Amino acid sequence: MKHFSFVLIILALAGPAFATSTQPAFDALKTKAVDYGPTGQICEQVARLELGEKYLPTQYDIAVGVEYAVAGRTIGELDIVIVDKRSNAVELVGEVKCWKSVSGGLAKARKQRARFLRTLSSQPDQIAFKAKEGGAFSSEQFQRSTFIAIAQNGSKTQGFDMELTYTLRELMDLRGQLLDCQSQGKCAIP
Repeated sequence: MKHFSFVLIILALAGPAFATSTQPAFDALKTKAVDYGPTGQICEQVARLELGEKYLPTQYDIAVGVEYAVAGRTIGELDIVIVDKRSNAVELVGEVKCWKSVSGGLAKARKQRARFLRTLSSQPDQIAFKAKEGGAFSSEQFQRSTFIAIAQNGSKTQGFDMELTYTLRELMDLRGQLLDCQSQGKCAIP
């Protein structure tokens, strides 16, 4: 019994060291006026933060939620769009899918990419882009873009190109913290 108690004490002390803290993401996101009601928003915003570590703001602009339409009809949305400031070309487009069904999320990301590429190749002069945040876009900027699929921690082994630092549960907990903070008026509100 003494051995069992000793193991429990060790696990209790070691547990937090193994847990991933969402505090850095919370601190970075609390000043952004984002509607976290839609569950996908938290994953898109965390993806923006994590990609911002590689694509530095001095050289790149990162837009989240870029809608594209033809003849006034919305066709789809690109979750993350990264633009090289020197060339004004879109370097990377990321489809973010934090789903319980990782394979379902990957299938959806691939369908969305295919729809965008089909629209881009068939009607490049007719596409209108509208960004929730960030600048204006044109079809020419997307000619050499890399497309990646992004999801929660643990998704890379199931075919995603990039996985976020946090698990789906951690991301949803972070979303809840941000929503609570917004409702208390302590965080930026959209």
